[in-house]
Amino acid sequence: IDLLGSQNQWMVRHARSILTERRDPSIQSTLKEMIGRPSDSNTQLEALWTLYSCGGMTDDLADSLLLHLKPEVRRWVVHFLGDAREVPQSSGERLVQMARTEADVRVRSQLASTAKRIQSEFGLRIVKEIVARDEDGGDPHVPLLIWWALEAHSVSSQHLAMELLTQEDVWNSSLFQKEILPRLMRRYAAEGTEETDEACFALLNRADDPTPLLESLGEGWGDRGRKIRGMEGGSLFTSYAASNLEAVNEEDSSIRISGDLRNELKTLLEADPKNPQLLTLLCKAGDPDSLNRVREWAFDSDSTDDHRKVSLKILSEVQDSESREQFLSQLSTETSPEFFEPLLEGVRRTARDEDAGALLTLYREAPVDRQSKILEVILSKEAFALAFLKKVEAGEISAEPITVDQIRRVAFFENPEIDRIVEDHWGAVKVGTPEEKLAEMRRLNNDLRAAEGDPSHGKELFTKVCAVCHKLNGEGAEIGPDLTHSNRTDRDFLLVSLVDPSLVVRKEFLQFIVTTSDEGLYNGVVVEKTPGSITLANANGEKITLNLEDVEDIRE
Repeated sequence: IDLLGSQNQWMVRHARSILTERRDPSIQSTLKEMIGRPSDSNTQLEALWTLYSCGGMTDDLADSLLLHLKPEVRRWVVHFLGDAREVPQSSGERLVQMARTEADVRVRSQLASTAKRIQSEFGLRIVKEIVARDEDGGDPHVPLLIWWALEAHSVSSQHLAMELLTQEDVWNSSLFQKEILPRLMRRYAAEGTEETDEACFALLNRADDPTPLLESLGEGWGDRGRKIRGMEGGSLFTSYAASNLEAVNEEDSSIRISGDLRNELKTLLEADPKNPQLLTLLCKAGDPDSLNRVREWAFDSDSTDDHRKVSLKILSEVQDSESREQFLSQLSTETSPEFFEPLLEGVRRTARDEDAGALLTLYREAPVDRQSKILEVILSKEAFALAFLKKVEAGEISAEPITVDQIRRVAFFENPEIDRIVEDHWGAVKVGTPEEKLAEMRRLNNDLRAAEGDPSHGKELFTKVCAVCHKLNGEGAEIGPDLTHSNRTDRDFLLVSLVDPSLVVRKEFLQFIVTTSDEGLYNGVVVEKTPGSITLANANGEKITLNLEDVEDIRE
């Protein structure tokens, strides 16, 4: 026991290990005395840890040690109480009292951690007291610890959570408004039950400024994801009840929400009829009045540019099938670059197989700078790609401007006719054998020995081919790895990287092929992933966001 106070940490650890193994009840009184004796904190903690390991930490002792003068001791006792997962009534009440009065931020941090682990009756009250004090908003750790504690109980004990968090002292604290409320709104929105929708309604109704909550509401709806083959970890909330929500058509992809929440959103829209957040949310919820209003703004030539851009974006996001024909017709006549891409995105999200002919006409008639963007849409769907390649085969569309990198993705359709046409015009676009790669490296090496290179031509080639994804000496895009500090003096390394660039790829730069339920095919680097969506960046630097509910498969 005396060795617990030694300056030699090896001796301390081994003494504690031996005492723990023996679990001798006769030493407990001595250890308790050491904890209460005025001494250095390390010795008190060693005695506390040993006593706990020996099974000597009773409920009464824990309650008394919560009043210990040393914050280190108080913090560890709070930690030990959390290990039990359920605390007795007396200890729970003391923890709540500590949350109300504790002066040491480290102890408050542990209180927040323990609040997550114990029963809601006390965990939520601890959260309430710390938030109401409004002292820890600037701390780098405590706000998130508080949120994790609240999140653990927010659904299972929703009524108690709402009762405590809507009290004036909590609601008015800056910590709650900045750190907790937006996250709570998102969590309830993601759950998607009638009860949690009612909580969303109550929070919106109470808020002085609903703007940040509307953003969280939309994010929560996006979190209503599902597991996708190839990306099993993608969903935070993999199941949610919706049986008591408003009845919708089986084929309707709109978000299901309670009547009260829908009415609250419509009431807010009446006060601000052009609010893009509210219009987006109501359109996602399938509100017919909002959809009609947005369609009118999107395709009316008298609409302001701002209203039109916002409206096109909304209709694309909700994949409004009724706007499909208008997306196509306006895209064919649109001259302004700022509206071309929103219209093309609308076409990408809403086009059907029978629209292949219209898309091919658009491609042929479009300026060169727009053709590559239209081609991205055409090659993303099997029916479009096949129709396009048949036109190439018939000589109606030239294959010359289309690179192997652009056409390679269609191999994933595994369509024999597509593969045949591609091989006829671009050759084999699939990955070569190791022998073929080695032969190509030898050929390139022989070319390098034949004559000296011209760096200016190399820079020109880099700018044309590589800079669309990579940065070198500050020039280029940031889709792929920065090549500035790569091993560019090693010829063998460079040859391997050129012939087989995918041999070694860091995980954040892996290319993924995403297949959607409407037979769409998209490839790119994953630049953002939420529980409800995935965003890819392609070689042109364009970002495409896909709802996980529409995704069938994700593979490298």
